[in-house]
Amino acid sequence: MAIPTCISCSLGGKLVTIGFTDDKLKLYDMRAKEENIDFVLEGGHSDIVRKVKISDDGMICYSVGSDNTLRVWDISTRKCIKVYKNEKNPNYSSSKNLI
Repeated sequence: MAIPTCISCSLGGKLVTIGFTDDKLKLYDMRAKEENIDFVLEGGHSDIVRKVKISDDGMICYSVGSDNTLRVWDISTRKCIKVYKNEKNPNYSSSKNLI
């Protein structure tokens, strides 16, 4: 069973992103008429998601994982659009200044 590890809300609380121990990243649309429809973002991390942040405009989500990557997500397509891999810092996921 996956355990939530981090959470981020967009301005106004319309979107919520939660990272999990099973390398999943879920996006919840709080505007949905049905019970908060959730979407798994595709092309995700290969290890625990440590941090998430939704951009101020609600268009982009950033995530950092224990796989030493920072991923940039297009919320409208729910796809990863950029991956930054940190080869030099094995503690990339614990850096407080990334997102």
